[in-house]
Amino acid sequence: PPHPQTARAKLRLDAEKYLRQWAEEYAVEYLILRVAGIYGPGRLPVENIKQKAPILLPEEAPFSNRIHADDLARICVKAATAGKPNTVYNVSDGNPGTVTDYYNTLADLLRLERPPTLSMAEAEQAMSPIRLSFLRESRRVENSKLIRELAVELRHPNLESGIRASLEEMGLLSD
Repeated sequence: PPHPQTARAKLRLDAEKYLRQWAEEYAVEYLILRVAGIYGPGRLPVENIKQKAPILLPEEAPFSNRIHADDLARICVKAATAGKPNTVYNVSDGNPGTVTDYYNTLADLLRLERPPTLSMAEAEQAMSPIRLSFLRESRRVENSKLIRELAVELRHPNLESGIRASLEEMGLLSD
């Protein structure tokens, strides 16, 4: 169940509520996709890794969820053609991990040094408000309804697979 902690997350949940109310008032069907963090070719924080931008200590890093852009595109088509009306789908690869895991996996695959780490208290002083807003929420999104009802088979069922494919497509993966 949703449990928004930031103003941005609360706005998204309010938007869902208003969409449902509008659909009910006008007797139209709706379909809501709650999309996790999108990554893929051209959507990876490669420059942050190269510039050694700090990340949170592993023990303080919040959980987040991801979906590869290619999988998201396929899911959107499938949801539009086969989704159940008046429902919500969580769109993620179903393998939550921490933001720190995400950056470290990218650094490891690029064979670059892992980013330096900060405590949350240090991050509050060093990071931008928008970046902090992403770090103030922790979610483990469950996607079994999506997989079951839409019969979706993900091409990138985990972060390493998706990052590796993205880096290969970008010509950044060295053997």
